[in-house]
Amino acid sequence: MATTAGAAPTGTPAGPNPTHVALLKSGSAAWNDWRRQDPTVVPNLAFADLAGIDLEYRSLAGVDLYGADLHGAHLLGADLTDARLAAADLKGADFLSAGLNHADLTNADARGANLSHTGLLGANLRGANLTDADLTRSGLVGADLVGTNLTRATVVDADLSYTSMVFTDFSDTNLYYSDLNGAVVYRYISTWRTNWLCRHHPVCHLAG
Repeated sequence: MATTAGAAPTGTPAGPNPTHVALLKSGSAAWNDWRRQDPTVVPNLAFADLAGIDLEYRSLAGVDLYGADLHGAHLLGADLTDARLAAADLKGADFLSAGLNHADLTNADARGANLSHTGLLGANLRGANLTDADLTRSGLVGADLVGTNLTRATVVDADLSYTSMVFTDFSDTNLYYSDLNGAVVYRYISTWRTNWLCRHHPVCHLAG
């Protein structure tokens, strides 16, 4: 798909649907009812300004949030399965116990985000910035972490089985007791002060 510098991929709306944004901000009950009544509609929230707002327990599965500003937003328990969060601003956002299975977080800026206890099964985190993020006890089985920045990230007791971590930055990353069974860790950028005291480490493909 063709892109230009700083532009969204072809087919991405230039801005969000105002009606969808208004519904989202009207509260979880109204939003979730609307989604149940018309499940065929794919909400367009691309580039929406949602910074700092309460989105707890929202049904956001499959929603287009490309380039959206969600920094500092509260997404406790939200369902973001298959959501498109590529290039989104997720700095300091709280995703505690949210569902992000198969979500697209390509090149997302999630510095300092709380992703603990989240489901990230098969999620695309290519090029995402997870510096200082908390991924404690998150489930990342089969996730794509190619080129992901995990500098100072807390990845304690997380399930990283069968993940792809090529050109990943592990500077000062805490991987204590995380499960790396079948993970491919190849040509990593840095392992300075990395805590590799994780489970199944010997079966990882660790080739610098």
